[in-house]
Amino acid sequence: MKKRKLRKFALLTRVLLSIVIIVLVFDISFSLPTTFREMIVEQIIDDEQLVITELDTERINYITIQAPDSESSGEREEIKIEDKDIISTLLSNQQRIRKNGRFQYSNDTYELTVHFYGTFHRYTIGKDHIGTFEDHYNVLDEENAVYDYISSLFE
Repeated sequence: MKKRKLRKFALLTRVLLSIVIIVLVFDISFSLPTTFREMIVEQIIDDEQLVITELDTERINYITIQAPDSESSGEREEIKIEDKDIISTLLSNQQRIRKNGRFQYSNDTYELTVHFYGTFHRYTIGKDHIGTFEDHYNVLDEENAVYDYISSLFE
């Protein structure tokens, strides 16, 4: 009887250990989908320097966006946006994303920096991913609306 219980316990331990190893090796995420706007708001709430709990464009001084490296010159074109309507449209995007630990850098990413009065937040926007300093998100839709909007600003 004791041997049978011991075998069941050993089997259960092996199965649980295997699951943990698979999750760690393949970096499987069980997080729920969110939106780009919700991710921005979460970043604002988590920032101890900002004393706001929502996306308030009046507290944003301006945003800068750096284009991907130019193949011909190797430099990054940058635009500065101070128009509150454009800022609101960009940051209120409802692009569906899911947190994922793995991130592969690509050459076609934009660097979006939101300059609040006194601090800033930086985001990396790619065709199929969005990244922050701490987390990386996969885009769940076929098209990344945030990426498309930003790339249209450089046309």
